[in-house]
Amino acid sequence: MIRLLVYGPILGYLGWQAIERFRAQRDADAAAQEQPSEPRKRTVTFPDGTQHEVLELTPEQAEQMLGRPLDRDKQQAPEPASGGAT
Repeated sequence: MIRLLVYGPILGYLGWQAIERFRAQRDADAAAQEQPSEPRKRTVTFPDGTQHEVLELTPEQAEQMLGRPLDRDKQQAPEPASGGAT
């Protein structure tokens, strides 16, 4: 009976904290999905030493910027050319 009186409130408090943390994370994730994210920018250095800023976009962001749907068949990456002797 004493164990129940000691450990019961402790487990209840820890459970309550876990639920609150879960709800806060869920609300933060929902808020992040509602706001359109900015395109990620990175700087790429080319072999000749020049640096250019590149925007990384999702297909949805590209469609929003273009104002029209993307051509899905043109999006496929080309097959790499096989190098070497045949």
